[in-house]
Amino acid sequence: MDYLQAIILGVVQGITEFFPVSSTGHLVLFRQLFGIEQSLQTDTFLHIGTLLALIIVMAGDVRRVLLEILRLTADLFRNMRSAFHADRTGEEVRYLKLMNTNYRKLSVMLLAASLPTAVIGFLLRGLAADRHGSLLANGVGMLISAVILFVTDQVQPKNVNPKEIPLSRSFLTGIVQGLAVLPGISRMAMTFSMSIFSGLSRKNALRFAYLLSVPAIFGAVVCELVIFIRSGQVPTVLLPSLVGAVFAFIVGILVLRRIFRLISHRNLTGYAVYSAVIGVLLCILYVAA
Repeated sequence: MDYLQAIILGVVQGITEFFPVSSTGHLVLFRQLFGIEQSLQTDTFLHIGTLLALIIVMAGDVRRVLLEILRLTADLFRNMRSAFHADRTGEEVRYLKLMNTNYRKLSVMLLAASLPTAVIGFLLRGLAADRHGSLLANGVGMLISAVILFVTDQVQPKNVNPKEIPLSRSFLTGIVQGLAVLPGISRMAMTFSMSIFSGLSRKNALRFAYLLSVPAIFGAVVCELVIFIRSGQVPTVLLPSLVGAVFAFIVGILVLRRIFRLISHRNLTGYAVYSAVIGVLLCILYVAA
């Protein structure tokens, strides 16, 4: 892979990562069209670029979620201390209300969703790696994403307060995100759609989907980097991969600053049709190969 090819992949990753279409499917397609070899390690670097872009653009939300988790932990310890004190003295205990804000509930929802994502992602990591560069697997995955998006577009969005949404809905969202580790299945399409089914407005569903992707992508990247370091091999595409990551980062920031209006105020059928077209194209390329 030369530097021009790395730049192409970086731009493709930066554009497609944050839309409800599979970035992996697009990378496989462009590799096929431009004769670029498949490389899971290169894709890992590209995901690092878009992950950093996401963290920077949503720094305020990420910081607030982390603070709420710390405050929740502190309140839990205070309640435990109050319970021990009441047990010794017989006094009436007054517990702090844990879910006292929407952001506090949102933070707990993110924790509840991240757990099944981690478990399913770990269990499916081998299968996902084996099918990572498969034209057929990515094509079928994008067709599945298209169906999910089309069905979601038929649902009338609600605006349920996050504090009113049961954690079981978040757990289900985490499950579908875990399944999105399979090639071609868009993580954004799965989590965004499930969040809408849970009752969140499109804007809040989009924000939740992006925040939920941070620990998921971070965990996947760490796992891949550990495998990469343990292998003791320095691939010849390391420097081009870094260049691709830089372009994924820059393009990702530009896309993220405009994407909320593009997705939250438009129907999803267009994205469904687009994803279906790319999915069919990948299947055709597989048959023709």
